[in-house]
Amino acid sequence: MSDHPYSGANTRRNIFAFLAGKVPTAILTATLLGMLARHLTASEFGRYVVCMAMLEVALGFTTVGLDWVILRYAPVYRLHSTRGKLIGLIARVAVVRVLVLMLVSVVLVVLPRFFPAGVGQLPADLVWYFVLLLVVEGSLRIVRDNALEALSLQARLQIIMITKSLLLIAALSYMGAHDAGTARLMLIAEAAAAGICLILSMAFMLAGLKSMGEADPVWTAPTFGQMRQVALFNYGSGIVEYLFSTSFLILVLGRFQPPATMAGVGFVVRLIEIIRNYLPGMLVFSLVRSRMIGSYARDRNFDELRMWAQFLFKISLLTLLPVCGIAALYGREVLELASAHRYGEYGVLFAVLTFWLGLRLHRLILAVVFNAADMMQRWARACALSLLVLPPLLLIGPTRLGVWFIPAALLGGEVVLNVLALRTMRRAGNEWNTGWNWIVRSLLALAAGIGAAALLPHADLAWLVAGMVLLTMVYGIGALVLTIIDRNDRQLINRSSGRTLFKGV
Repeated sequence: MSDHPYSGANTRRNIFAFLAGKVPTAILTATLLGMLARHLTASEFGRYVVCMAMLEVALGFTTVGLDWVILRYAPVYRLHSTRGKLIGLIARVAVVRVLVLMLVSVVLVVLPRFFPAGVGQLPADLVWYFVLLLVVEGSLRIVRDNALEALSLQARLQIIMITKSLLLIAALSYMGAHDAGTARLMLIAEAAAAGICLILSMAFMLAGLKSMGEADPVWTAPTFGQMRQVALFNYGSGIVEYLFSTSFLILVLGRFQPPATMAGVGFVVRLIEIIRNYLPGMLVFSLVRSRMIGSYARDRNFDELRMWAQFLFKISLLTLLPVCGIAALYGREVLELASAHRYGEYGVLFAVLTFWLGLRLHRLILAVVFNAADMMQRWARACALSLLVLPPLLLIGPTRLGVWFIPAALLGGEVVLNVLALRTMRRAGNEWNTGWNWIVRSLLALAAGIGAAALLPHADLAWLVAGMVLLTMVYGIGALVLTIIDRNDRQLINRSSGRTLFKGV
């Protein structure tokens, strides 16, 4: 059918819902970060940062590849199978996920009794609250982040994201009014918000699948062996990804740095995550990801898959670069404004991590291509080899490197993985044009923008905003003059929007 869940028309509807939801979510997320910096002391915020980093690492290491089973096969089941079998697939994955999380929770509770340092830097008085959050948040993400995305139910997903942010802001407002902001109360609030959103997610998922039609009589369901292969290969590469994640590196650094320092690093990392999640290119990444996998599963056209992947990277990087320029020129001022003058000293770290996002974007897009094209084994091998970056850095020591241990590990891992993945893809007979020509021209446009903005004084907020606007305008003009968006890009923009935004192409 022409309007299947992963068609261009339905994708455009989802993009509209996605963007409509992401605007308030971005505002709410930034508000939440600012409130955390104001209502929690540096020590309590540092404890909260460590707990949330541990949460991300624990969730990542316990996926067992189940998230990719849903992302890879839920679109296929929705196109070819029945509602009952699709819900059965998601339910089985969710049950296994919850059992794994409960087992890990038992280990976290019991381990300190035998090995006091066994849970690393997780504060002992927060363990019970942490394991509650671990189980509830892990269950939520299977339904919200995996199932709703894979089933192309973005409007419902955005409602849940907004709801959770509002619940957390309400909890922080209460803490601020009673001067009672602590890491313990924040973990309780996180768990309660996740529980409410889990119930809402399941209701939305069931309602969104009511319109499924009859099963395709000639379709053969994937075997357990195929699903296991997807899970294991992606779990292997996912382990590497989490070893290079900001959350894991924060835990490593947290063993050598005081809570006050970790609060500053955690604030910068959270701000970087907000930037990454709300870049225009990344705003549509989850939508395009499910469509890329669904379309390739239907047509098996690698050229089309590669074309959309490279276009997505180009748009993502072009929208990231002015943010990199602003961070490089005004990093300290931005952090002081966002943190109520607490963490401005980490401005250089903030700028370096914004440039790292460019490599991270390329890695995320390559992961989708490798999975859609059934090259998970090659992707897992490239991920494993990138681990060779970590031993030298650990030998030098996080104590000697200080906060720079994090960007050194992140940048080194991304460079190695991207290079190995591209070599692997080309050896498999699949061409991939990185686009160095337009990347260099983009950097020239950015340099012009930074140079123009640097001429303005750094006096107050008004001059800060004026400099950001000037930098972005000069960068945009430079991008137009250097024709970074070419004819093929304009054609893809027309196809994506469903309208003739660019004529004569």
